[in-house]
Amino acid sequence: SFMHKRHLQQSLLAFTLMVGACACAQTDDENILNALANVERVADPQQERTVLVYSKASAFVHRSIPVVNAMLRLLGEETGAFTAVFNNDEQEFTPEYLQQFDMVFFNNTTGVQRAFTTEAQRSALLDYVREGGGWGGLHAATDAGGEGWMEYTRMVGGQFDGHPWGSQGTWPIVVDDPDHPIVQGYSQTAFMLSDEIYVFKHYDRSQLRVLVSIDADATDRPGRPDNDHPIVWVKEYGEGRVFYSSLGHNNEVFFNSEILQHHLNGIQFALGDLEVDTTSLPMQ
Repeated sequence: SFMHKRHLQQSLLAFTLMVGACACAQTDDENILNALANVERVADPQQERTVLVYSKASAFVHRSIPVVNAMLRLLGEETGAFTAVFNNDEQEFTPEYLQQFDMVFFNNTTGVQRAFTTEAQRSALLDYVREGGGWGGLHAATDAGGEGWMEYTRMVGGQFDGHPWGSQGTWPIVVDDPDHPIVQGYSQTAFMLSDEIYVFKHYDRSQLRVLVSIDADATDRPGRPDNDHPIVWVKEYGEGRVFYSSLGHNNEVFFNSEILQHHLNGIQFALGDLEVDTTSLPMQ
């Protein structure tokens, strides 16, 4: 019958879409795995390490969120450096729950102050890091905090203040601190990259160590008046270790073995397995 035929067509369409979606996800995994073939763990874990990954956006939702989650899962599995555990329910982030993890990682968590609304929730996270936990964040993890939760921004080291370098462009990147263990994966100290690059406010270079920046001399886009445009940094927060990279708007960033190596090194620092210098460097 006509109805039966139409139903069959709809089923076929649904199946095609499903297969298409699976193929897409599989391709991301394959691209990440191909890049991981050139990534090596720089430090042996002192114990079994677990990373809690939170990837709920409370404002703009980045399409790269699933790719970043795949990257973190595979990065841990393939290198044996850590196991990623995924939980987007911040209501569960009590002091007792967080104690199970060596590190918390915020994946494109835009507007996180809208999710962590109570003093108890906020203190649980901040105290966890202050008392010796690790925190890692990527891209829109800094598009958060500010007036809505300033202590979060202080912990992270800065707040998103626009992206004059848009995701469609290719921009000049410079490695500020080439001898630093976290950036050892980069084969060049200056290169071009296609991604969305942030400008920061509530940022103070003296409070953190900038590892990678936009090359302000090689771009005419207006940013901060002081031309200080960090992309990757590490810092301490109390006894805790913080690693942040503003890369991660475009999926393709995570199909690059040099970028994956730097993320692994940063995560191993935040986990407590890689000792690095977090003291501030003057601008180059």
